[in-house]
Amino acid sequence: MRVKHLITVAGVLIATVLAGSPAQAAPKPKAVTMTFSASPAGVAPGAQVVLSGKAARGAKGNAGIVDLYFRKDNVRNYSRIGSVRATAAGKFSRTVKATFSGTYKAVYRGNSKRKPATRFDGLAVYKTTTTTETVWSHESGEVDCLAPKPNACQVVSDDITIADGPLMVHFTKGCDQPKSGAAVAFTDSPTNTRPDGAAYPASPGWRLFPYGVGPADFDLAPDVTHGHFFINVNSSAYYPGPGMCRFSFTATQEITTTTRI
Repeated sequence: MRVKHLITVAGVLIATVLAGSPAQAAPKPKAVTMTFSASPAGVAPGAQVVLSGKAARGAKGNAGIVDLYFRKDNVRNYSRIGSVRATAAGKFSRTVKATFSGTYKAVYRGNSKRKPATRFDGLAVYKTTTTTETVWSHESGEVDCLAPKPNACQVVSDDITIADGPLMVHFTKGCDQPKSGAAVAFTDSPTNTRPDGAAYPASPGWRLFPYGVGPADFDLAPDVTHGHFFINVNSSAYYPGPGMCRFSFTATQEITTTTRI
């Protein structure tokens, strides 16, 4: 009986040892601090954009997959554009080509020690277009430049606002008097007078055509952006013959517009 009792006690001890203490649960993943950017923030179509960031808690143990998505402005759903692997330090980067304005999304999947995380950043894509537009034009038929002034040989446009930058002018003039002169300008002067000390025959916004010079194509560089065009074609009573003239004037300007697409 004593032997049987000892065997029973030993069995209990062995079972207790084999059972051991309860198994400890695996540590739960911890939250990371995540940063993400699309750089540069504003680009032209086709430019390279770097998607980069960091998802980490501590200096190591952060390796994982980051899924990248893009959603165009005014579109509801994101489209997946690929994945990139984050390093042990949590850093990730990928270069893409800009097409449209919108929002990028980076989704860090996490790992057994790190929780998933998501961050967003926007991108603006700008398209620049340059067009040549007619700012103002005028054409006169047969007019008498010897008539008392003001006459049809003096023309003043309505007030106009132009863009910064030069005006490209095409000016033609034909008069019965071979040495008839002319002046053209874009000015804000109410009396249409050249600035004191202005250079001759050209000064900011002005161009003179003495002694029958013309036609001509030239740049006019006003120092104001709001004003009016002024044309003055003249014939001289000191020369024999009629003072009839014909002239035309066209001013164009390159206009650059930037549009977010």
